[in-house]
Amino acid sequence: DKKNGFSLKYYPDSTLAEKLTYKNDLKEGEWLKYYPDGSVNLRTNYRDNMLNGSFEAYFENGQPEMTGNYRDDLRDGAWTIYFKDGRIRFKIEYTLGIANNRDMEIYETNYVDSLEKNTVKIADPEKTGQIW
Repeated sequence: DKKNGFSLKYYPDSTLAEKLTYKNDLKEGEWLKYYPDGSVNLRTNYRDNMLNGSFEAYFENGQPEMTGNYRDDLRDGAWTIYFKDGRIRFKIEYTLGIANNRDMEIYETNYVDSLEKNTVKIADPEKTGQIW
């Protein structure tokens, strides 16, 4: 059986934690993750099971944490990382997953990687609710 339609994950209190759509077993369309209070934690898009388009992650206070774009699962274009108060921490430009500024690449790319890993983690649905 192939997954088709919405996949919903919930926090233990039944608050929506994540919403994602599948088409023929592939992630397709908008992917939203929420904090327990219902505010948006992450907003991005999938096309044919790959991240494509804008990527936006937010702090719990609603300020942006990281913004950028993906093309076929690779960072592409301008990425901006913010402090919790909304000030820009740094900017880095990517071309198909490779940082254009090689001096910044190691630290900033590792930092963006760590943010993405922490931002996209969500508890197993068997522990938090159901996948529909």
